[in-house]
Amino acid sequence: ALFNPGEDNTFTLDLNGDGKLEEIKLTAKDLGFPAVDRKYMAVDLFAEHPFDGTWYGKATYTFAKNEGNFEGQLLSDIGQADVSTSQAFDFPEFSVNSLGPLPNQRKHQLKLFGFYQLTPEWGVGGNLLWASGRPRNCIGNAPVPTGSDAPYVEGGPVSNYSGYGSAYFFCNGVASPRGSLGELDPDMKMDMNVVYKPNFAKGFQFKVDVFNLFNNQSVEAIEERRHARGATIVNTTYGQVQSYTAPRSVKLTASYDYKF
Repeated sequence: ALFNPGEDNTFTLDLNGDGKLEEIKLTAKDLGFPAVDRKYMAVDLFAEHPFDGTWYGKATYTFAKNEGNFEGQLLSDIGQADVSTSQAFDFPEFSVNSLGPLPNQRKHQLKLFGFYQLTPEWGVGGNLLWASGRPRNCIGNAPVPTGSDAPYVEGGPVSNYSGYGSAYFFCNGVASPRGSLGELDPDMKMDMNVVYKPNFAKGFQFKVDVFNLFNNQSVEAIEERRHARGATIVNTTYGQVQSYTAPRSVKLTASYDYKF
């Protein structure tokens, strides 16, 4: 069923199989789901030098916190891209220890932008990005009580949720709150460009962009699920890199602007 977690909900069901629908009202306490929680807070600081005919520059620093128990439409910590139908609230137990820094948090970000007009025809520019790494998690199986194959969470019911495996914020049988394993390595990237506007052909512009000039490929995501589905042994891919920042690339652009 699709419903709002953490709130009272009314379900319309044919419980007796006689074709007659009945309304079942369950309170938030009956359902056992916590309320959706997602907060973004940030402080932005910047210094800027306006273009004076020769150069332009801007530096920005952002301190941000993005915390809660729900990322949004996707579940990027396990790579689930089922828009608005992720497993996040399939069972109340998935929310235990789930409150913390969300996957897209970059606590510190520094950005530098600049452009210099060498001559009326030639200009160079660039930008630099440095951002602290994303939070790290260990998402594993829930502790199992003695004599049962059902996952168990303190304060929650004992039930068998087949087909999920590593879906809980528990690691090696102990609590592993969201983001408690620190951060991935920082991300740093520098882009540069050169622009040529020939005087002999007004309106024409030729541009060369080099993205990730120093080819610095930082880790963007790792496998955070500790166990394979339905298994208790450690997944061979646990902790391995799933994606890096894009490698160095070059773009050539030619354009013509004409005013009627």
